Amino acid sequence: METLCVKIALICISVASVRSYPPKSNIDPAIVSAWTSKLGTNLIGMATYVSRKESIQEAYAGKVVVSRSGEQLLQEIAMNIQNMTEAKISAVKRIMDTAEETAMAHQEDVVEEDYQYYNAKKLAEETFEPTPDPTVKEKEGSDEDEEEEEDLGEEPEEDPPRKIVMKENQHFFNRKVNTSFSVVHVPTNVFEGAPDILRAIKWSEHLNSIFVANYNSDPSLSWQYFGSSLGFMRQYPAAQWEQVADVVDLYDCRTRPWYIEAATSPKDVVILVDNSGSMTGMRREIARHVVNDILDTLGPNDFVNVFNFSDNSTNVVPCFGNGLVQATLENVRELKLGMENLYTDKIANFSEALTKAFLLLQDYRTRHEGAACNQAIMLVTDGVPYNYKEIFRTYNWQDLPRMPVRVFTYLIGREVADVREVKWMACANQGFFVHLSTLSEVKEKVLEYIPVMARPLVLQKNEHPVIWTSVYADVADPKMTDWLWDSKESEEQKEIFLHSRKMNVRHASPEEQIQKYLQRRMANIDEDITLSNYQLMTSVSVPVYDRRENATRIANILGVAGTDVPVKDIQELMMPHKLGVNSYAFLVTNNGHIVIHPDFRPVFQGILKPSYNSVDMSEIELLDDDLEAREESEEMDSFRDAVITQTRGNRTLRVKYHYDKMKRASTATRKYFFCGIENTPFTLVISLPLPYGQYGIDAKEETSRHRTEEKNLLEHFSDKNWKIHPDWTYCRYLFPLETFDTPEAEFIHFLKKALGPGWHWLSKRTGTPPEHIEQCDRDLFLSLVFDGKATASFPKNTTADSHKDGTGDVKEFQERYGVTVSFVATRSGLTRWKDYLGVDKKAGEKHFSEIHNRAIDEIWYKRAVDYHFIQPHSYVYSVPYEAGDKNGTLVTASYAIFHTKPDDDWKAPAAVIGFQFRHSALHRMLFNITSTCPDCPDKHNNKTCASNELECYVVDNNGYVVVAESLRDTGKFFGEIRASVMEEMVNRNMFKRIRIFDYQAVCFRPKLTGNCASYFVTPLAHLKWMIEWTIGYIFWVFANANLNILWFDSRVYASDEDIIYSEEGEDDNGSSEMGMNENNKGNEKQYERWTINRTRPQPCDKEVVLYQMNPRAIQENKEPFDSVKCKRFFEVQVIDQSNLILVVVDKVCTPDESEKLSVAPVEVFYNTSSLACFKVENMQRRQRPRSCISHHRDEDKIELCGGCGTVHLNLILLLSSWFTIYIADFC
Repeated sequence: METLCVKIALICISVASVRSYPPKSNIDPAIVSAWTSKLGTNLIGMATYVSRKESIQEAYAGKVVVSRSGEQLLQEIAMNIQNMTEAKISAVKRIMDTAEETAMAHQEDVVEEDYQYYNAKKLAEETFEPTPDPTVKEKEGSDEDEEEEEDLGEEPEEDPPRKIVMKENQHFFNRKVNTSFSVVHVPTNVFEGAPDILRAIKWSEHLNSIFVANYNSDPSLSWQYFGSSLGFMRQYPAAQWEQVADVVDLYDCRTRPWYIEAATSPKDVVILVDNSGSMTGMRREIARHVVNDILDTLGPNDFVNVFNFSDNSTNVVPCFGNGLVQATLENVRELKLGMENLYTDKIANFSEALTKAFLLLQDYRTRHEGAACNQAIMLVTDGVPYNYKEIFRTYNWQDLPRMPVRVFTYLIGREVADVREVKWMACANQGFFVHLSTLSEVKEKVLEYIPVMARPLVLQKNEHPVIWTSVYADVADPKMTDWLWDSKESEEQKEIFLHSRKMNVRHASPEEQIQKYLQRRMANIDEDITLSNYQLMTSVSVPVYDRRENATRIANILGVAGTDVPVKDIQELMMPHKLGVNSYAFLVTNNGHIVIHPDFRPVFQGILKPSYNSVDMSEIELLDDDLEAREESEEMDSFRDAVITQTRGNRTLRVKYHYDKMKRASTATRKYFFCGIENTPFTLVISLPLPYGQYGIDAKEETSRHRTEEKNLLEHFSDKNWKIHPDWTYCRYLFPLETFDTPEAEFIHFLKKALGPGWHWLSKRTGTPPEHIEQCDRDLFLSLVFDGKATASFPKNTTADSHKDGTGDVKEFQERYGVTVSFVATRSGLTRWKDYLGVDKKAGEKHFSEIHNRAIDEIWYKRAVDYHFIQPHSYVYSVPYEAGDKNGTLVTASYAIFHTKPDDDWKAPAAVIGFQFRHSALHRMLFNITSTCPDCPDKHNNKTCASNELECYVVDNNGYVVVAESLRDTGKFFGEIRASVMEEMVNRNMFKRIRIFDYQAVCFRPKLTGNCASYFVTPLAHLKWMIEWTIGYIFWVFANANLNILWFDSRVYASDEDIIYSEEGEDDNGSSEMGMNENNKGNEKQYERWTINRTRPQPCDKEVVLYQMNPRAIQENKEPFDSVKCKRFFEVQVIDQSNLILVVVDKVCTPDESEKLSVAPVEVFYNTSSLACFKVENMQRRQRPRSCISHHRDEDKIELCGGCGTVHLNLILLLSSWFTIYIADFC
């Protein structure tokens, strides 16, 4: 018994000791250190084998590191942009002058019935005749076109498309154009054969000469145009209008920002929508379209709100409150969505609604908020009981003849009896009245308010305000975003259904397969940074006035003249090669909105984002602080205020930023320099990283010294293994006299010219006389020549080629490392590469040079330069995000070469070298090394990465797995695999979290759709419907009989539309069979499994937590990583001369991994109904436009304020007709 007690006691002591003292770990730090050392040695050996780091460093040894002044860079770029903007303004003013003079002389000319003009929608390309050269034979080309026009004018009325000679022009986005004349675009909703339209089109033909003259004097001009107040637009050069099949052309120049902002000064607008019980059916739908079309005419310098009213007024967007909101795309979208839920009921209280609107506008005038210029009330109703003169006398007639608020009235409905009062309200308050009875006339009649708002501009005659728009996407309509997304979802739904059918055939359990398919589809949803479908631009425009003396009492605006300035043209002037790697310039409007920025992402999945052009600078430049999303920062507010007020200054800020499609992040200290661009609302800002952004290398090769030995320089570019930055301009012809297949061919062409006699350098930024037909960036061109010379030997004589035997060594090298290509990229945009033999390229796989030809703008270039200041002698390795077990995955390695000024701390990046090799080779290398332990005392008992106890991962400096035992983990975030290990490394300061807020994100809200299922109807419901129908029919009979004429002196107003739409509400619920058998239910469940949830894209904010490694903390760490189960459950060590770490995990000791860390963005929610509401409540400061012309003393003499034809009703004829119809029905 005693023996048994002793045994039990010993067992208890043993268990207690096990619980108290964790067992020894399977991980030996010394062995891990040996593995990392050998891995580092192998990687460096491979890098040395394929690169020529030393020779490239030597090539720059004799060159000078120079200090770069941020102020001087700012001044140079600002001057470039200012010269460009002044040239565009001059061109537009010449169009304006010509249009005003031509209109005075020819506006009353008679137009023949068979008059022909070039309609942009009805053009065809003439293929057999060469395009005339505008710089050589402009007159002959014009004569030929006139002869062709005369010949075509004799053809029958129903002509085929008119043929013109067109040639592809790189300057006009590779469109086919004819630079000899212009074409006309007429909106779909405008009748192109109307006499006034034809008359205006004819006199505007005289603009052709000024268009051509402008282009000849400044070949950098983009599209020039004149937008008429009648709706048509004359555009130069001539080109076919791009139309998408089965998509209606919605383009109307009068709704584009360049037209609206030039034709009217900024305005505060209050829209009052009658939602009383009579505004049902078609009337409600027309009212909604009226409001939407008014909203489409507003821009970011305007302020607006929409109220619906019956017995009292309410906001259509409750969170917008009783104030005005900036008319950005985001806010306008919210107002439109609010109008979709318009509910009609009760009786309209006009007194309360009008009083509220006047008080609101009065408050904004008093506080000098909002637009602080024009003010207007837009009243949308189907009738008013009287004119409310006392309200206007109280709030709008205090300082006659000046009225602070204009009133525009929109009368809805076909049969209306109180037109007189509605019209009087507009006419008595310097507004305009329109009567709308059909949807088709809404857009055209809504636009009639614009000429009224333009009257003060026209009457003062002298000042033509120059307007610069915020950034926008060429002819794209923002309203198309929802439609395009719906079409995209329909295509996706089709693919899923087709895929599901295959799954049903091939698999017994298709649900799991379809879930995997959907996950793959969602994984591919990412922001599309390409803008191939859109051309981003800003425009400069000026109003064009009717200067005829007899038009004084009309104050007619003829239209707007303007020209586009593509964003890429401005970016060229920002000299990215002088700014250097990781430096950038950006442009900001007076509203703080971004025009140009490297992190500006206006497109999602090939579709414009709902609020793409109202991205604030504070939403992109993120301070490195601990504040929550959109939390105010005094430092950022001060910086932003200085920028939008166009002051000159600088700031040094600690910022955080993301790259690689928001999968990586870093922090840096940056210095910002900023100043305004004169005569524009824009402010230029440049951002330089400290310290290396302050220095550059002065390394140029003068071509003049080589003119006697031309071959020497050309030989440096004799092979085909080099490319230059495709977006940079080294040298080019101003006119497309000669075209080149590649940028490289263009460079060689000009290099030959530069080496020839009589060559003179011409600046590409300052204005040049017309006879100069080429422009060059001398510094960039000569820097490229030097870099070409310095790197010429790179592809010809790498270390791999220099080994004694060549063939055997290279073959062994290939088998061991799997290197596919080595490369060097330089500060001048040059990229050279060397392909390695024995590398098979897959069909359809792009070569390295086709993907990575942007030198300093490549991610591997930027990362190498940044990492140099963390570990100066390290290569930066990476694999594609979530590459998984795909065959052919490549590892990219890059290394930054810096040139240092002797006896000083000045360091400047000169180039980046690197290589790509097969991931399978690195995987093999890792497990060849970590599966053995030759230095271990007992080789059989020590655990390695080949055992079941340990797992080994090679992780990069942002926490992504480069190599792991399971190939499926390649490219994954390590925290998703081993969250406890990652969390512990963060706690030990080995990695730090960087919270990035994406303020340009898009989320997808469920789209509410009707249900097609039937519902049960009781007999009582049928009885209720019958009574309602009977009462409704009786009222309908009396309403259509117009019996009110018996006691009212009323008139019926004519409409242009013959089709009569029902104005009654319709029941959307159809009837169907009540039952459904079990088989159908099963089919419906399967259908629902394959059906995607329809969504609507919506602007939102997202937060993503990214990580950055601190290698010093890893190297200095001496404490073991203990867990509850083990004393050391993982070990981490830095791999020498790399951005990699080896993480060895004891699988037995690892804590619970049920919780995962993620780098997926998560939506940020605020205490409001939407993001737009939050931004309205926390509205940021803005700078108002300088120009405001809102009143003129002669405006009260203008009597035109809207009207329509009238028909006097014959009472006897009505009664006799009614009696006849009644007898006929009775018989």
